[in-house]
Formats: sequence, structure tokens, C-alpha cells
Amino acid sequence: MGASHSNKLVALESLRGIAACVVVITHCTLAFYPQFVASLYNGMTPSAFQVYAGPWLILFNGAAAVLIFFVLSGFVLSRRYFLTGDASVLLASAIKRWPRLMGLVLVSTITSVTLLITLPDRTILVAEISGSAWLYGAAFGGMQGRLELSFVDAFMQGALLTFVRGDSYYNTSLWTMWWEFVGSFIVFAFALLLAKVRAGATAAAAMMIASALAFFWSPYIGAFVIGASLSYVLARRPVVLPTSVGVALVAFAVVALGFHPSGWLGPGPLVKMGGTVGPYLWIAAATALVLAFAACEPFIRAMSSGFFAWLGRISFALYVIHVAMIAHVGCLVYLSVPGSIAAPSAFLAAVVASFAAAIPLSAFDRLWLKKLRALDSIPRCLDSWFRRRMPAPAE
Repeated sequence: MGASHSNKLVALESLRGIAACVVVITHCTLAFYPQFVASLYNGMTPSAFQVYAGPWLILFNGAAAVLIFFVLSGFVLSRRYFLTGDASVLLASAIKRWPRLMGLVLVSTITSVTLLITLPDRTILVAEISGSAWLYGAAFGGMQGRLELSFVDAFMQGALLTFVRGDSYYNTSLWTMWWEFVGSFIVFAFALLLAKVRAGATAAAAMMIASALAFFWSPYIGAFVIGASLSYVLARRPVVLPTSVGVALVAFAVVALGFHPSGWLGPGPLVKMGGTVGPYLWIAAATALVLAFAACEPFIRAMSSGFFAWLGRISFALYVIHVAMIAHVGCLVYLSVPGSIAAPSAFLAAVVASFAAAIPLSAFDRLWLKKLRALDSIPRCLDSWFRRRMPAPAE
């Protein structure tokens, strides 16, 4: 008997939870062990090159984890529509998309400004000791004294400006929300286009052209289109993958996510080439993981209950709150313990605090989602309204 649709979605959310953990580990490492992770802020240090040349990069590959988020969103947002063919499902998802994302994003920006106003800023001091350019320039605590803190401004950012302009200075992890919001509506439009295509060859051509155009814009948008294309294929031709194929897909993904092309190509000018090739490799890895977790029953069963299912439930909350916990809890611990254990203590404290804060936030998110279900009736109400106002056909 095949795995249920709900179990498949839980397994996919578990994958999102794992990706969120990788983002948390990446940012904690950037804050307290910056020499081991290359970034826009730190560059490729010799120690970071050693990490990027080995398979353990999978633990610090936050850039790849974001691409997993986007492939997952493309798959999940379009799946129900492809399975049912009901356009009202897609319309309801489009209506709910902004408030669905906005709930926790707004909570995070209000939390950020509250912490910035009420607590001393320790991020700059910690950045000077640890050498973290990321902590100095990216973690929102470093913004204190450099902008006028305002609850109104934080509210506007969390409620609107993050989605329409990409503002994220109260919580820099929210830079992905603009892409998430825009990518969602590209998925909705793409799904409607594919639903009109009947011939397999035409559908394949449409998916290839759409993917090429999306990648021309950005690999981030390409990830959404690839996820939606996979969703279309599995809805039209459901498959149950043998365990051996699922294992092979996951093994490929682990290798691809754990090795950066810069590590293969060596230091120097080729690092830039590696940074360019990397996103495409990681999107392929993300697609392999989504396929394995959606179509291979042993992986679906393993990921749809217990710890992994719980991790999926808190993933969004964990993602939006962890920068605040690094900037305040992690930095407080870093300055409060002896030098030799400051970094590991701060790292552990930030991770624990992030999970602790994510638990009540995820409870709020579940309640928020229940409230948003009321919007599901809007497409049916609109359809009924238009039907009543359409002239009756002539006899």
C-alpha cells in the first residue's frame, strides 16, 4: 500500500526542518567560528577552504539549504492543484500566501525591535573578538545605533515591506521572504499553464522553457519552477521508487550538498567559478531529496513521524527566530564565560535558545494557519457570486 498524501507532505516538511537546522548551524558558525565558513562577509579563508574541500560542508551549507526551501515550496504549493485539477485550490493558496508568510515574519520583526530597544547590543563587541564580519554586518543586533529603532517601522517591515521590497534589517534571515513570496506566485502561474497542456512532449517543452527563463532571472526562481515541474510529473505519473533508487538519490544529494565546487577547483580565481556553479548543483541535490521523500516509502515512513516530523513543524519558526537568539543569547554567553570555552558555549546556547523560542512560535503558527483556513471559502463564494450575476442561457 502506498504512503498517504498527508504522510508525504509531513516527510517533505521534515526535510524543510533539516534544512532549517543547517541554516542555524551555518549562522552560529559564522558568528562564533567565522574562520571555518566562507561567506560574502568573511571571504574564503584557508580554514574555510579546508571545510569546503571536505564532505562536512553539508553541515554548514546554508546557501544550499535555502535552495532546498525553494524547491520544496515549488513542489508543495502546486501539488494539490495538480492532483485535483481544481483551480479554486490554487486561488485559495494565492489568497492565503501573504498572510501565511506574514504571521511569523511580523512576530520576528517585533521581537527583534523589542530586544534591540530593551537589551544592550553585544554583537559588535563579540564580532571584534571572534573576527566575525557576518555578526558585525548582518546580525540585526549590529544595527543598533545605526538606524532609528521604531515599533512602527518594525511592524511595516514584517507586515509588508519584507514582501514588496525585500527589507530585512530587523532580521536579516528574512531576505528569503521576498523570493519566497514572488516565487510562490510564479509557481501558481506556472501550474495554471501546465494544467492546460495535454501532450507529454508539449508539457516537457513548457517545463524546460520555463526553467530556462527562471534560471536566467535567478537560480532562486529556477528552484521554484523545478519543484513545481517535479510536482506535475509525479501527479501525472505517480511512482513508488524502489528503496535502492531512493538510497541512490539521497546519497547523490548528500555528496552534492557536502562538496562545494570551490573545494574541488582549488583556491584563487576558480573560487568564483565554484560559487557560480554551486547553486545549480545544489538545486539538483534538492530535487533528488524531494523525489526520494515524496516517492520512496521507507523514507516517507522514517520522516513522517517522531523527531523529524516535529522538526518539520517548528522549521519556519526556527528559521525566523534564530538570528535573534544568536545576537542576544549567544553573544551574552560568549562574553560571560572564559575565553577558551566562549565560542563553543555561545554556539550551544544560541542553538538551544533558538529551538526553545521556536516551540511557542510554532504553536502560534499552527493557530494562525487554522484561522487562515477561513479564507479557503473565498474562491467558492466568488464563483457563486459570479454565477448569480451571469445571464441565464437563452432557450
